[in-house]
Amino acid sequence: VEMFAWEFIWRGFYLAALLRVMGPGPAILLQGVPFAFMHMGKPEFEALSTPIGGTCFAFVAWRTRAFWPAFLIHWFMIVFLELAARGRLPF
Repeated sequence: VEMFAWEFIWRGFYLAALLRVMGPGPAILLQGVPFAFMHMGKPEFEALSTPIGGTCFAFVAWRTRAFWPAFLIHWFMIVFLELAARGRLPF
């Protein structure tokens, strides 16, 4: 539920509003700023990779005209990292 809400807010609502005002390039970059700030205080790698990841998620959402693909990518990343941290990956 949390990943769905995050992606709906940043890639569904916020990106869509910015696209109407400023076009795809600036909107994709600008929506990543508050998204990156929301990751402050998280593990260092996650916090540092968020600006690039948020921009990539926004690009995917813009190209597909839907936040679902970004949500699924984000969700699978979180599940993979959680399983890796718990040592539950089969490889």
